[in-house]
Amino acid sequence: MLHQKVLNQLVTTMTPILVKVIEEGIEEKVWSCKYPLEYMQIFLVASLTLTDEGIFELDSSSQMSVMAAMISMLEKMLNVPEDCFMKLFIENFGKM
Repeated sequence: MLHQKVLNQLVTTMTPILVKVIEEGIEEKVWSCKYPLEYMQIFLVASLTLTDEGIFELDSSSQMSVMAAMISMLEKMLNVPEDCFMKLFIENFGKM
């Protein structure tokens, strides 16, 4: 129960911050997004749940696959070219 409250608080706190970033990117024509609030809620819930070791026990290969899928999903949500964010991820965090 406490774990759910923490996840809820994270999503509730982070969503408006991410929505602001998404809206700024839309204004600057960096990307487009039809449902900024809803997409960021979905992205956060999926990210927090799938990477939570208390919920899913994934080996390192599976963790990398989940990260790649999450990045790909974000690219689709924001209508940016495929691998746009993946390249940034690899540049900043190393190979997948």
